[in-house]
Amino acid sequence: MYKKIQEQKKLGYSISEISRMNSLDRKTTRKYYSMNPEEFSAYFASKSNREKKLDDYKECILELYELNNFQKLNMSAVFDYLEERFGALKCTEKTLRNY
Repeated sequence: MYKKIQEQKKLGYSISEISRMNSLDRKTTRKYYSMNPEEFSAYFASKSNREKKLDDYKECILELYELNNFQKLNMSAVFDYLEERFGALKCTEKTLRNY
């Protein structure tokens, strides 16, 4: 997205026009519009190394798949299993599906 916004900036488009063309909020567009490549690299690096909500349960999830010979499992069953084992989770079933 950063690269696309910078290309449109070079073509002379305003922040509002770029926002409309890319269906982005103006604040998001403004953030990328004003960044130089070094700032974007630092920003991207800081976002890509975030801790995931389910990292605490990763070993348990992998163990569960290993016990089931790595077969496809129903995510609602995995979520229920984690809730039984650990109590209320810090996430939703949708978060587990995306993880």
